[in-house]
Amino acid sequence: MVITAGAAILQYTGLRRSEILRETFKFTAEFLKPVTEKLDPHLLHQAANQLRIAERYAINMMEKRNLPVLSDSQAKDLMAQLIRAYPAHGFVISRDEARSLKLPVQDMESYSRHKEVAKLYGNFVRNSQSVTRVVGDSFFDRQPVRPAPQEASNEANPHEREANAAQD
Repeated sequence: MVITAGAAILQYTGLRRSEILRETFKFTAEFLKPVTEKLDPHLLHQAANQLRIAERYAINMMEKRNLPVLSDSQAKDLMAQLIRAYPAHGFVISRDEARSLKLPVQDMESYSRHKEVAKLYGNFVRNSQSVTRVVGDSFFDRQPVRPAPQEASNEANPHEREANAAQD
């Protein structure tokens, strides 16, 4: 259609092809000028670098984790899904979402020390802290077991209520 429209323009205007192209490019540049003036090359470069870093991080994570064997195209598709659907660390991937992405998921309740983990999580939430490290069983062996918070304090913090419910 473009070729026939181009031929029609040539025939209709009687102008040379070079003149039509020059005017078309001039119109396109003027039409897009308000948009392109708002683009910051530094920000575009920074965003492109961040995407490359995210890709390298995703590949690194996939290589070092207990993932099912994936073909190169499957691994690239998974990486693209993770980067686009979860663009920041603040995005939570639920168990169901992880399973739909064919990522290995082990329910916390199947872990023999899940009650201790739930209490630890409750402590972090209660103190407005985030869990920033991975701990092994030896960490729990060194921690004193604290009594469960009273029901009244559970009402004040829904995260604690969920953690304690997981323990029952």
